[in-house]
Amino acid sequence: MGLLVRRGTRAALDALAAANSLAVGELYFITDEARLAVGTSVNTYSDGALLSEAGGGGASPIPVTVAAGDDTAYSWLAGATGTTSTSYQELIGNVRSLVAGTIRITAQHRGTSSTFVGNLRVLLNGSVVTTWTTTGTSYIDRTLDLAVARNGLIQVQHRAGNSSFQVLAQNLFFKIDDADAANKLIALSV
Repeated sequence: MGLLVRRGTRAALDALAAANSLAVGELYFITDEARLAVGTSVNTYSDGALLSEAGGGGASPIPVTVAAGDDTAYSWLAGATGTTSTSYQELIGNVRSLVAGTIRITAQHRGTSSTFVGNLRVLLNGSVVTTWTTTGTSYIDRTLDLAVARNGLIQVQHRAGNSSFQVLAQNLFFKIDDADAANKLIALSV
């Protein structure tokens, strides 16, 4: 016996919802978008994200590294990465949250000169959320609790204040309070 899934356009599914005709837990295939949805009440449903919306046109996600002793912490940048560019450079680009919630972002950064400023910043959906600045030559711990919507795009960038010195970043982690965290975040460029 196979799995039966009702099929129809998004408009047809919306019409079923408006008529209180959805079934809780029933799968629906939205034919004009090639995506699945599930009924959450008689008049609401939750549709799934396509892989291209999760961060990259069908490409495979970059593997995450589980932090020792913490199954909810994922790191895409464990070693130090530096730049001498005075324009912002991506440390991590196109990290998508597949569910809504709060993500804790932690990182360390420093410069190689106490004379010039180095910046580390976090963007959500293309808008700067925070920018951290340092003139120190010792690593500084940074933490941000970021509320994201489903499919939220997170980017972490850094730059040097002067091209004659380097700004370094390391230990960049994304943490969510969920034992299934690996299925909630996806990165497609580093």
